[in-house]
Amino acid sequence: MKWESILTGRQLQDASNKLIQITEILCRRQHNLDTGGLMYGNVGVLLFLFYFWKWRGDEAVYKRAADMLTSIIKRINSGLINCDYQLTGLSFDSGISGTEWCINHLHQNAIIEGRIENMLGINDPVVYHQMIEYVQEPNMPHLLQALQISLYGVGRNSRLSKEYLNRLLIELTDRFCYSQTNLIETMHPDLIAKTRVIVEMIKQKYPDNPIAGTLSAYLSKSLIKRLSQYSENLFFDNLYSWYILLMSPQYSNLAIEILNNKSLEAIEYIDDLKMDSGLECGLLSVAHHFNHIYQFSKDIKFKNVACLCYSKLLQKSEIRGDEKIWQTASKGIWCQHDGLLNGLSGIGLSLLSAVSDIEPKWDECLFLSP
Repeated sequence: MKWESILTGRQLQDASNKLIQITEILCRRQHNLDTGGLMYGNVGVLLFLFYFWKWRGDEAVYKRAADMLTSIIKRINSGLINCDYQLTGLSFDSGISGTEWCINHLHQNAIIEGRIENMLGINDPVVYHQMIEYVQEPNMPHLLQALQISLYGVGRNSRLSKEYLNRLLIELTDRFCYSQTNLIETMHPDLIAKTRVIVEMIKQKYPDNPIAGTLSAYLSKSLIKRLSQYSENLFFDNLYSWYILLMSPQYSNLAIEILNNKSLEAIEYIDDLKMDSGLECGLLSVAHHFNHIYQFSKDIKFKNVACLCYSKLLQKSEIRGDEKIWQTASKGIWCQHDGLLNGLSGIGLSLLSAVSDIEPKWDECLFLSP
């Protein structure tokens, strides 16, 4: 899939100016190390700053991001030296596994350089053990946390990662296929889709794995069945699930039909969409999803929906002091947030995907967010 910019003319200029403004705000803020973390803290901020540098080549921005990364690594190492995982936590959203996914992602995409293997490998046994504990827990949030950690594992190239990912597949198969209670029947379609995405990633990385292919096919059928049973209240309900099915040859025609209808509803109800929670839900989330759908399908109607949403987004920036910039909701608080999931970093990263031909490979973590 060749990524392309979708904004042109005045929209392109406005979005580019807003990206510069976001960068200036984030660079001059003194970010508290206690707010580390991928989805809500400093790790999401530095992820945006590094991608902005990749787009504009601003070395001052790169230095600011590198300084933040150095401080975060020192904090992680401090926790390791003192055997204090409470200092950083193991979660993907706000702990070690999400931070190390980000470092590994930046390194794999040649955005940062250096020897990172020793630093990342030290934490892997503890992080992967937590992944297995999560997948064995009965409630859904723990299953999602296990999938998030597994995303980090898929990006690693160690024997330990391979062994634990295979163990994850075994646990998932036991829960979905052999459990006395039919877990699939109670799952939200998007959680089934997220599980399938991880299984497919493991299948592509380890094509000789005997479990991944069978489990992926089972999850695809289960997702279709669950979608047929699920009552949608809003047009963007299950948008992610249908996007995932669009990329499956067996279900792509059905997905296109559904997404065509959703695109018409998006245009009809565009004025009802709010900024809400940044990339988590609302106007920006819809824009980013339809951008992805367009990039895969190259169907112009999906591009038009994405552009319309981004246009509305640019109009909705709010006055805060001398800065006309967005406020969003995060964890029940409405203000100007900086993080990836609910704040300026996520808005900036999504805008970058609309103004440039840089594929947003970072958003594999977004699609496994709560």
